[in-house]
Amino acid sequence: MGNVLLGTCMARQAIGATDLDDMLTVYSNAAIRGGSARALRSVTDHIRFFEAMADPGTDASKKNPLVESLESLREGVIAAATATKL
Repeated sequence: MGNVLLGTCMARQAIGATDLDDMLTVYSNAAIRGGSARALRSVTDHIRFFEAMADPGTDASKKNPLVESLESLREGVIAAATATKL
């Protein structure tokens, strides 16, 4: 579900608050289920990939919030996993 939702958000070049919350839940659960720093790195690398793929051709009003949302998602996953002491 997280990958499909993230792909949909990337296509529309925007991540809404509800979508961000849903993805945070899905990706955090995946990192925690993995139970290791390696699993966390896999999940955060996946999000970093989408950060890197944020279309540089979009206008600044759409790109900056998209990149900021992806950074927020990645940081939230790290915080959730760290809280469970991965």
